[in-house]
Amino acid sequence: MAASGKIAVHGVELFGKTLGLIGCGNIGGIVADRAIGLKMRVIAYDPYLTDARAVELGVEKVGLDQISSALGLYHPAHPVDRSDP
Repeated sequence: MAASGKIAVHGVELFGKTLGLIGCGNIGGIVADRAIGLKMRVIAYDPYLTDARAVELGVEKVGLDQISSALGLYHPAHPVDRSDP
């Protein structure tokens, strides 16, 4: 608690930051919507994302090498992902 009696809160300001999504299907689209609501710039890489869907979601399609700042991976599970080492 700070000397003024208020609790000190630490965090990261998301306003104006860029969120990079790999995968912009159902879940990625929901995450993009939330990020846009927080006034973030959203860029997305998804080989199946059409230009029309990107516009509908309000995201900018980019190449995989352009994802930066914050990163979210939203892709379907694959049997290989669930195998034991």
